[in-house]
Amino acid sequence: MRTRCLAARGHRVAILSPDAVAVPGIEVLAPSAGHRNVMRRVLSYLQMIVLLWRWRADVVVVHFGAQPFAWLLPLIWFKPFAVSVMGGDILFHQTSHFSPRRRRATLSLLEISDRVISMSDYLIAPYPKLHSRSLITPWGIDFEQFAATTDTAVSQRRARRWS
Repeated sequence: MRTRCLAARGHRVAILSPDAVAVPGIEVLAPSAGHRNVMRRVLSYLQMIVLLWRWRADVVVVHFGAQPFAWLLPLIWFKPFAVSVMGGDILFHQTSHFSPRRRRATLSLLEISDRVISMSDYLIAPYPKLHSRSLITPWGIDFEQFAATTDTAVSQRRARRWS
């Protein structure tokens, strides 16, 4: 949902994800070689390069920035990219299995991204460097378009609807 707003504005958008999922109207690039050993990881990186070259998106949105293939994106992608973060890939106290190297690589990716898309301020709060590039859109909702209304306006609408 967070990626659709870019596509709706006419951009050719692709999602780089560890999982191949169907997202209507948006290309999902999911390197499928796996990461069990070094050779499979290299094949996965090569596959990612081919997928990016073939699709030729205007913008790539990285889903789950803590994946090793995502860290390589800035080396091969010279157009804008955004990283969509969820709790487990940025709140490291929740994921004790992430090594210090993996944490640094993930934060580096976030710091050089053009935009960090988050579902809450809570996820971004521990990282002041990300505040200027963060876009908070819970489940794809744009708060500028869907702003809360006053109680009076809501009451008036309900009265009109039921009268």
